Amino acid sequence: MLNNRGSSSLSGHAFQITQRFLSDIGNAECTGIYQRIIDETEIGMLRAVMEYTQGNQSKAAQLLGITRATLRQRLNRHKLRE
Repeated sequence: MLNNRGSSSLSGHAFQITQRFLSDIGNAECTGIYQRIIDETEIGMLRAVMEYTQGNQSKAAQLLGITRATLRQRLNRHKLRE
């Protein structure tokens, strides 16, 4: 059982969103939920950080704790580059 389901924590938000997604799909066939959630979360995070840093990839990479090359790879993967 998870202890921290508070709505103010990131894990709490992830829990609630995952619960809502599972409720929405109901009994429908669905596979690959893990990767879909990871990808969707990464897209939102990258968009928010790039907006926060006004598109400065060096600042964004530093804030995320990844290299600029990794940031560029992730932006390209999700087609988020201008």
